[in-house]
Amino acid sequence: MKTRFRFFPRHARIALLRAALLLLPAATLANLKTERFWLENMVTREIGGPVLRQTGHRFQIGSQGYVVLDSEPGTVRLAKYPQGDPYGPYDIVESRIIDIGLTAAYNIVNVQKAEVPELPPDLSGLVGVYVKGEKKKAPPPPPTPAKIPMSEWPLRAGILIEPFHTTDYNWKVGGYSGKKSLDLKSSRLGVRLDWGNGFVQLGHVINGKQSGSITPDRVSIESLHLDSGSGFSVSGGYLHPFYLADGWDALVGGIAELSSSSYDLVARTLVRKETTPAETPSESPDGEPAETETAAAPTYTYEYGTTTSSLDLRELLLTAVTGVQFHEGFWGAYGVFCIDLVSNVKADGSVTVNGNELSLDADRTHPIGVEAGAWCYLLDQLRVDAAARLGATQLLRLAVSWEW
Repeated sequence: MKTRFRFFPRHARIALLRAALLLLPAATLANLKTERFWLENMVTREIGGPVLRQTGHRFQIGSQGYVVLDSEPGTVRLAKYPQGDPYGPYDIVESRIIDIGLTAAYNIVNVQKAEVPELPPDLSGLVGVYVKGEKKKAPPPPPTPAKIPMSEWPLRAGILIEPFHTTDYNWKVGGYSGKKSLDLKSSRLGVRLDWGNGFVQLGHVINGKQSGSITPDRVSIESLHLDSGSGFSVSGGYLHPFYLADGWDALVGGIAELSSSSYDLVARTLVRKETTPAETPSESPDGEPAETETAAAPTYTYEYGTTTSSLDLRELLLTAVTGVQFHEGFWGAYGVFCIDLVSNVKADGSVTVNGNELSLDADRTHPIGVEAGAWCYLLDQLRVDAAARLGATQLLRLAVSWEW
């Protein structure tokens, strides 16, 4: 030992030892420091956390639990608790936007330095699940959080336009079958209010008209169609999401809709016209008036004439809806299957043919439809939606809304 340190005098060795003792607390303190931050919902502005960059640290956002995974200094990796795919790594800097598999994106706020607490022993198994890849016994799940009160549900209001809204109907005139599957086209403008998973929508129907003529089989009608339609529609519904996997939900719910519109009923029908010869009195040979001769029997002619009357069309629909949706950060998409459980269509109008008044009846061709749509946030609270539907009803819907 003496030969090993022969080049270091005794006073030099003492100075080195003192320096090491002075640096040890600083190095230990540095090792005990890490980052702590909070997560802000970019839609609702709610704050969740705190999040400590320590492997195994658990925290909760709403009803979803998370665990911090092993990561490099200055970054963080997360995963849903108790099982889920990892998210990240993300740099731990102010206003860094991150995706943690929820409907809205989050950004990192209020970054601080914090001491590293000792990892609780009940998290060792959980760390092994995500870090080492070894399936070990996971700890019990965190307590179920209290339900979000209704006063904190997200609220969204906006305007919508449906450039075309077409419904297929089967028609009858006076009990006789008319043309099958005849489209009734219109456009709609409206407003919509979403609260939580429910919505209410009010629309104004404009430019309603038929694509063809209702021509029965056995009555004297050359053409019959609806034109210049206008009215209103009001609908409401609720779609409940059920968690399937990260970013995926099943949707189950229902929609009720009531609509009422008035149309011009334009008919070109066969009209009978009666012609009666004028009566001419006869004269006697002496110039005195004689008895009036009996007039000849009237004659009838038939020709087509156009008449316009009004028709009111009212409809009540109760529709069951089921499907799936995917959401990630600022955008999402969905696809649903719709079936009309109740379809009550009432047409209040008639057409006169040869003096006989024939009433009109209508019903939907079938109750099935499919709808697909997508949405995205252009700003923190400005959302744009687009949807299309095929089936008994075909439509294209565009909407812009503001979320609080």
